[in-house]
Amino acid sequence: MKGTGDKGGFTSLPRLLLLPLMTLAVRFDKGDSTRPAMRTVIPTARYDLTLVREGADVWDRLGELHCRTLLLGGDRSIDYLGTALDRLTTVLPDAERVKLAGAGHTVSFTDENPELVAAQLRRFFD
Repeated sequence: MKGTGDKGGFTSLPRLLLLPLMTLAVRFDKGDSTRPAMRTVIPTARYDLTLVREGADVWDRLGELHCRTLLLGGDRSIDYLGTALDRLTTVLPDAERVKLAGAGHTVSFTDENPELVAAQLRRFFD
């Protein structure tokens, strides 16, 4: 969570406390019908990073996409996420950038503010 740039919650805890707490959370999290258990998702993070590395040259081809694109980002997200969305706005022919006030990278999570994201999605798809 520290890598997301979100402020507050777990990210404000020192590593000395965060590591054992996250270990317990992963061990006891069972998931539910809306999300998988953390222990099943964590091993896939390396594939996410591989895709990011392999997609580094995709920027030159993004201009070939000709569809409306909604780019959502929170004003509390880590800076590089906003920078990436700003760049996408200049590269994608029909992109709309929305900065969500008071939102971080995990705004769509159930325990944060998914209604904010849902409202933007409804507006975009109407």
